[in-house]
Amino acid sequence: QRPRVTISPDGTQLAIEAFTEGRRRIFLRALGSPETVELKGSLDAAAHFWSPDSRSIRYDPTRAAALTMSH
Repeated sequence: QRPRVTISPDGTQLAIEAFTEGRRRIFLRALGSPETVELKGSLDAAAHFWSPDSRSIRYDPTRAAALTMSH
């Protein structure tokens, strides 16, 4: 499957939803940086979207989970 990529509302980061080792995960990458980091707690995450302030990502499998990122 193709990765799903979204850009944060503030335009500073990418969230990349991709399969690794047979499971879906979300990876973050700051624009202008070559480094990609797995977002902790995102195992099996699906259909992610950014909060309006770009400080968190919400996703489904449970329809209630939210991840908060540190800046």
